[in-house]
Amino acid sequence: MSNKKTVITAIITALAAGTVSWCGRGAYDMFVHRTVISKVMGVQKILDDNFLYDYDSKKAADFAALAMTMSLDDPYTVYYNEKQFADYTNSGSGDFIGVGVTVICDKENDEILVVSVMDNSPGMEAGILPGDVITKVEGVDYSGSQMSDAVSKIKENRENTEVHITVKRKNKEHELTLIRKKIHQKTVDSKLLDSNIGYIRISSFNGESETGEISTDREFLEAFKSLEAEGMEKLVIDVRDNGGGRVDVVSEIIDFLVPEGLIMYTEDRYGNRNEIKSGADEVNMPMSILVNENSASASELLTGALRDYGKAKVIGTKTFGKGVMQAIYPFADGSGMSVTIAKYYTPLGTCVQDEGITPDVIVEMPENLENSY
Repeated sequence: MSNKKTVITAIITALAAGTVSWCGRGAYDMFVHRTVISKVMGVQKILDDNFLYDYDSKKAADFAALAMTMSLDDPYTVYYNEKQFADYTNSGSGDFIGVGVTVICDKENDEILVVSVMDNSPGMEAGILPGDVITKVEGVDYSGSQMSDAVSKIKENRENTEVHITVKRKNKEHELTLIRKKIHQKTVDSKLLDSNIGYIRISSFNGESETGEISTDREFLEAFKSLEAEGMEKLVIDVRDNGGGRVDVVSEIIDFLVPEGLIMYTEDRYGNRNEIKSGADEVNMPMSILVNENSASASELLTGALRDYGKAKVIGTKTFGKGVMQAIYPFADGSGMSVTIAKYYTPLGTCVQDEGITPDVIVEMPENLENSY
């Protein structure tokens, strides 16, 4: 009998006896640690042969995949089970059932951090603010590493039903009851201010919805033309609390505003570079862009491009610092992954990852703008 067979036989004998010697355990570890696949297969083999109870193999596979992504220390590489993946892939269209709150996993503090709240949403009506931390859903504690489970529990895709959320602000917890509703996120609001200053607020960068609602870039263009017809001479773009969205959508807006040239580029782990370029048309008027600590990702792409081309003055507080992009990988069972695949750079080669963008003019948001519970 070979040495490998001897070790395996010893392990099986020890398992049957209810004990594993240190020698046997070490040898088994050496056998299964060669690859992730072999280790998972080893665990499955032990469960199939020895576990006292029946178990859900699909649920076990979901947890195994989730554990792999959680080990990467990257909040943007996430495994989603079938229901979570359906919610995730629909989130960029602007139509969904939920409470209208966007969150990320704060890895440093292992917390679920609110980064934006949609206008006229159940979250806004309840007084939730960017910077709040969701600590409980239906009385159950959730950490940052459990964000996918918490989000799935909050949404549940059931309109006109209650969900109870506990949020923490300044170390004080507040219990809230929200009513889920179908939300179409209108992502652009605009108005003409005094002195013929046009104001356009962009809350996120969404594509066209399944119900035919237009994409954010088309909303922006319509708002711009309307303001222009009213006599706009200067433009303020507000992306405060805008957590990002689709790169193709923000690229269309940048293309409209800047001259011919580079909009952005990405580089993957192998050094492969992909570029997005703009056409010759541009907007020629004084512009400013408003940002804060929750302006992230696509918002930072827009801000960086306008600054690099000298098209706009950046006003507000330092931005979030998300300079990486993700690809979506679906699986046959309906589950899927979001995987960080590249860094992105502004036209002059700045990557904002973990750095953010420091405004030309620092303006802190006044305390009296915060809602109280």
